[in-house]
Amino acid sequence: MGLRDAADLAEIVRDAMLAGEDPGSQQALERYDSARRSDVASRTLAIDLANRSLLSDLLPMQSLRAAGMHLIGSVGAIRRLAMREGLAPSWRPSRGHGNTSRPL
Repeated sequence: MGLRDAADLAEIVRDAMLAGEDPGSQQALERYDSARRSDVASRTLAIDLANRSLLSDLLPMQSLRAAGMHLIGSVGAIRRLAMREGLAPSWRPSRGHGNTSRPL
């Protein structure tokens, strides 16, 4: 997320400066907040669910979590998908003015 934070910030600052706007203006800050909000919320939810699954005493929850972790660790395609989604979520719109390339 830190890399996406920096990339979004750099893009918003660049756009503001090209428009002759103060990159620290309220409008620029609101654009940054808007750009980062869904990414932060989705990661917060994912971490919260993972933590709750660790703390659960329910056997089905523990079994599901263990099976998921085993699949991610042992099936290359699933591991690559998890890594790719961690770096550049597929639901997130492509940024960069025409740059549609994605890492990995």
